[in-house]
Amino acid sequence: DSNLNTKIKIYPNPAKDFVQVGSKALGDLNFIITDFSGRIILKGKTSDKRINVNALTSGTDLIELSDKKGKKSVQKLIKQ
Repeated sequence: DSNLNTKIKIYPNPAKDFVQVGSKALGDLNFIITDFSGRIILKGKTSDKRINVNALTSGTDLIELSDKKGKKSVQKLIKQ
């Protein structure tokens, strides 16, 4: 199953400074945050299952998380 949506939860959502990634995946996950036009706003690796979203502007974006095996999860991320 290449769909991680049911296995990864991001919280709090809406977020202020950080989102926590709830996942059983071992190790850090890669993430890409894009706006709805597909423009990449932020990308990197999770650090201790956390992502700093402080620099994002308020609104709704998409966050794509992927593990080492290439399994992906795409979810809406709401920044306060």
